[in-house]
Amino acid sequence: IKAREIMNDTSDDTFPVGIWTVPEIGYYGYTKEKAIEEGYDVEVGEATYQNCLRGRVFAPEGLIKLVFEKQSGAVIGCHIIGDDACELIHYGMALVKK
Repeated sequence: IKAREIMNDTSDDTFPVGIWTVPEIGYYGYTKEKAIEEGYDVEVGEATYQNCLRGRVFAPEGLIKLVFEKQSGAVIGCHIIGDDACELIHYGMALVKK
């Protein structure tokens, strides 16, 4: 929060958030609810860690959720819960269009 104040930016989507709990949680960008509130027409896509081979082998319990704008298909939010979510959210940041 202090870094946001220094940069004069108080928006919630400026920095990725990682919560080191069990399971880990990471998020960046809009939630579906916040996007709708801001006037976006959105859809949500979800995939479990089990949807990829590496996830099946190393950490089958996890979920990735992408919030995207319907018309353009631009990803505007990424949310991850599961093993290594705090590190994986940085890959999600690369998808989010600002």
